[in-house]
Amino acid sequence: MQFIVSSEISNKEFLLDEEESFHLKKVLRLKIGDEVKVFDGKNKWVCEIIEFKNDKVFLRPIIKIQSAVKKIKLNLYFPFIEKKHFEYVLKTATEIGVDSFTPIISEYTQKHFVFDIESKKERLEEIIKSAVKQSERDSFPEIKNPINFKDIFEKNIKIMVMSKTEINGKLFKLTEALENFKDEINVLIGPEGGFSESELSYMKENFYPVKISDNVLRSETAAIGGVCAIIGVIGEK
Repeated sequence: MQFIVSSEISNKEFLLDEEESFHLKKVLRLKIGDEVKVFDGKNKWVCEIIEFKNDKVFLRPIIKIQSAVKKIKLNLYFPFIEKKHFEYVLKTATEIGVDSFTPIISEYTQKHFVFDIESKKERLEEIIKSAVKQSERDSFPEIKNPINFKDIFEKNIKIMVMSKTEINGKLFKLTEALENFKDEINVLIGPEGGFSESELSYMKENFYPVKISDNVLRSETAAIGGVCAIIGVIGEK
């Protein structure tokens, strides 16, 4: 568990805000002299608790933690699904290591699941923030505005599609598909009803369908299972 501050940490002593201070004191029950990790959005520090001041905690930076160099960026394109499952994907995929989330709208997307991302941005970013704290990662994933399915293929990027069956005669093992990606991996998850015939016709070039299970998976399961499998493979390289 790490704590998060909104301003950049220097070598000077500083205060945690009330919410983070409450968690430190009342939930974790840490004491003066204990050390904690604090992330300011750019850098992570080991800090010492030096004072409890009213409802806040006073910290002294001790040492800056060297951030691990991430070789590959992982972008997740996933459908609008039931709200609790949508938020589960955000939280869990953040902990796993996804760098950006782009909701997609396809022909079989259930329209009552679609919502205005901007109006819910504060809640969604709080979910991401909580996952960043829990996982102690040193970056905040970005949640982007929704795009239509066809717009993905106009980006002229390589796409890995989670699929149980062949698409247009193609189906790759994960390790085979990964050989085609270098600096970033774009992962596409379909809606519960799958892709329409019209949408499948777009998958001719720069796409790599990958099977991670012999079973039919829900969208949120495919998303989490897919990114877990990818992180597991690229982490061994």
